[in-house]
This record gives sequence, structure tokens and C-alpha cells, in this order.
Amino acid sequence: MRLSPGTPMPRKTNHAAVTAAGVIDALGGPQIVSQHFGIDIRVVSNWKTRGFPPDTYLAFKALLQKRRMTAPPELWGMRFIEKSERR
Repeated sequence: MRLSPGTPMPRKTNHAAVTAAGVIDALGGPQIVSQHFGIDIRVVSNWKTRGFPPDTYLAFKALLQKRRMTAPPELWGMRFIEKSERR
């Protein structure tokens, strides 16, 4: 794809990962994430295997958006109702 001089590159959203470990690694690793949340690094390391607490979803979403990344909400235990399931 060729762009004319001065044409900005198209913006893409990259998926961080489909696992909690992938999200943590994409954000700089357990130490960086623990510093952001002000918690012990061991807690973040546990998240890699046990998954994220639901109350951290919005904070992680904001961190990922700053890096133009996303992650599936299911990593935080979010479940969305399909239209066919609604009454």
C-alpha cells in the first residue's frame, strides 16, 4: 500500500491477547501492572493463571485503549446475552 506524502497511516486496533497472561505481558509484565494498580506483584502473577477480577475491567480497558489494543471481556468474567437469548 502506497501513501502520498503527508498522508497519515491508517489506524489499526491490535488485539492484546486472548488470555490474561497475554494481556499482562502486552502491558509490560506483572511488575508494571502491579505498580499501576498499587498491588503486590504476586497478585498480578495469580491473575495470569486465575483470570482477572471483574472490578478491574474498566481500568484494564483504558490501559489497553492507550496502546490501541483490546481484549475479550470474557477474561473478566463478562458474559453478553445474544439477541436470541433475550426475551
